[in-house]
Amino acid sequence: MIAYLKLKSENKELYNENFLEKLKNKNTKFSKLQYNICYFFYKFNVFIKYLANIITVKQIYYSYIIIFPFNNINKYKLKKCMKKLQKIMLKYKINTLALSNELKKQIKIEEYKQHLEKIHFLEENALMPYLIQEILSYVLEVNNTRTEFEDLYICIKQQTQFYIENIYYLSNYFKTVNIITPNIKAFQKLANKLEKNRNTYNCNKQ
Repeated sequence: MIAYLKLKSENKELYNENFLEKLKNKNTKFSKLQYNICYFFYKFNVFIKYLANIITVKQIYYSYIIIFPFNNINKYKLKKCMKKLQKIMLKYKINTLALSNELKKQIKIEEYKQHLEKIHFLEENALMPYLIQEILSYVLEVNNTRTEFEDLYICIKQQTQFYIENIYYLSNYFKTVNIITPNIKAFQKLANKLEKNRNTYNCNKQ
């Protein structure tokens, strides 16, 4: 299981914003009362999370977003949250963690690895293929099928290492990979290299 670790960007990330929006849209006297009560309760909850270093976990399909309750690095609060993070990783069976660029710039992860044993760390950009695969798996599951029975079509203009790594990763989950590109010669070389894998690769001109 994979998770994305970030700092709080705004307070509404730490509570159920959709519930407040539903109350607001009802536009009745009772819903307005409910809205005001819930609004102040959520604001108080944000304050408590900050004081007690309570981490927010949100599930998106088969992945998680983990949010620290502050937007500026405080070494004391960060140390407390990193200790709690280990328990969260075990609870949700998370073995891969992608750090936001903002968080990665401000901390040295090596200092906290003793709290995060057996965890694989990713760059923020490297999270993309994992999310694509899990979202597509979820959509196909709803439609009573699986990725290994389906063909994947990818539209790409330029050949970069980032796209190549995405293709390599996603190819492990789909029946065939079809690359649609105006740069067919460059990607044909990539397809030839990947022929040894179990998947079928096709390059089609855009």
